[in-house]
Amino acid sequence: MKVLSLLNLKSSLSPNINPLCSPSTMAKKISQRGIQVAALTDLNTAMNCPAFYTECSKYNIACLFGMEAWTSDHQRTLVLFSKLKLALDFCNSWYNTLPDVSATSRQFYVDENGKIIGELKRKLEACSSVSFERLKVQVEKFEGVLCYVKADEEVWLEIGKEGLFTDDGIINLSSVEKAFERLQVPQAEHLP
Repeated sequence: MKVLSLLNLKSSLSPNINPLCSPSTMAKKISQRGIQVAALTDLNTAMNCPAFYTECSKYNIACLFGMEAWTSDHQRTLVLFSKLKLALDFCNSWYNTLPDVSATSRQFYVDENGKIIGELKRKLEACSSVSFERLKVQVEKFEGVLCYVKADEEVWLEIGKEGLFTDDGIINLSSVEKAFERLQVPQAEHLP
């Protein structure tokens, strides 16, 4: 079974992204492209994932949750979770590893209606104090996976006989990980 996926979407919470890229707007646009699985992966945060999930549900788009993590050794990789709570728990843990440097611009996260519900004070466009090797261990503890996909790149994932969904109706992260292995996608990219 092939599934059309967008697994590296950035919302207005990520630095240098159009302020009009709300979770609601993004969900509507990707539904028009026929996307079946999507992941919001803002830079070093997953705080817009709850709104994105709510909006994608309206269009029957299955969601993965996560972020693009920047490590102390200047690698960046996507961190994906099949459960929203795990993504948010990891996000809270990860946020505390970012340098305690104030953001140079406002970093708001929103609800499904685009209403601001909070602001992140630490600069998101920064490397964490965590190495890539330590990131791998932490992500595994939170039942996530690491992968690399270019921003806004559509990917056809070849899902094996284990299926896209678990018996609980959530995305089978093991199937997604195996699909990436078959694509032979590199796991991380060094920052300039």
